[in-house]
Amino acid sequence: GERLRQNQEIGLTQFGRTETRSIGTVETKMKERVRNFFRPKKGRDGFFDARKLLMTYLTPRSSSCWWTFAARMTFARRRLFRFDNLWRTTTFLLFCFCSSVLMYAQSGTLGSTSSPVVNTFGRPMAGVDVSICQPLATTAAQVISNTAVLTMASNPITAGFAAGMQVQVSGFSGGDTYFNGGTFANGTGITGGFTILSVTSTTITFALTHANATASSNGTVLQQGNATTGCGGLSAVYTDPGMTQPLAQPIVTDAYGNWNAFAQSGQLYYVQFFGSGVTTSIRWMVNVTTNAAVVVASGTSTLGNSAIGAGACATVVTTTAAGVATTDRIEWAYANAPATADGMLTLSPYVSNGNVNWKLCNPTTSSQTPSGLVVNWEVLR
Repeated sequence: GERLRQNQEIGLTQFGRTETRSIGTVETKMKERVRNFFRPKKGRDGFFDARKLLMTYLTPRSSSCWWTFAARMTFARRRLFRFDNLWRTTTFLLFCFCSSVLMYAQSGTLGSTSSPVVNTFGRPMAGVDVSICQPLATTAAQVISNTAVLTMASNPITAGFAAGMQVQVSGFSGGDTYFNGGTFANGTGITGGFTILSVTSTTITFALTHANATASSNGTVLQQGNATTGCGGLSAVYTDPGMTQPLAQPIVTDAYGNWNAFAQSGQLYYVQFFGSGVTTSIRWMVNVTTNAAVVVASGTSTLGNSAIGAGACATVVTTTAAGVATTDRIEWAYANAPATADGMLTLSPYVSNGNVNWKLCNPTTSSQTPSGLVVNWEVLR
């Protein structure tokens, strides 16, 4: 400013208009405002000067209140940190800090996860429906006249499943993998799945071209809804952290795009956003307290029962596990007691994208015939 004094003109944007003033005039007015700000006053005058100073010299688009304060008030640094003015400086800085917190704080929790709903311009969206789901397990499955009939572990109607909706079926293993179908992309949803034909209090049906058959393994079903129907199966969610007050679904966002729900921690949830004027989307949302592991997928796999030659390995058994990544890990246990031959073999589990895999090898010097054990597994993240 000293180098340009009295000689150059600058453009100063103030209260939404652009003015041209000499640098000397600008500096004189800035000093006058600062003197008024630090001059001891009674009543509300001091606060008025503080507000006036703040409104005049803080750039609205500045990302840092501290930068603006330091850059534009350097010429007053000696006065700012005089003992008798420290309380004013401290008050100003606290005001900057508190203002930034108030402007940007928003909440919307699934347990400890915050997710306000905004549009493409970052503006809050009120009245958006939100449903929270986890895949529903089957207890039996069969194909009858090219129609798959899945018997569910709980009532699929109350879990939100409806005819005409798209579903992803996963987790069936061994010779039952023909029941599996559909892929899930976070933020996009289910593609290539099945369309529900009918839903009863115990079953879900969909078209499946296959010979009549009965499954020996089980899987899970996840539904993606549309503009008027939520996802399925609906999870148990609550209004309080102690999970004592059930919360009805769908949840509706408030005027600030906030929605709140508490659910069991350490789980992976699927959250669908839908409603009038909203592009239906569904995405993963992890609900974690502390550093709890998240169950990404779970199911069963059936190992082979054909003889394995000395020093050889059986064909790898692969089971679909939606959402699994190569960075996840497996926890597993046999569902029944191993036979003698099973104890002679080594089982090596590993994950690949969207699958869990089981490699059974024979390290002995003679052929071994496994009993075809069933493996219960979970994939953790």
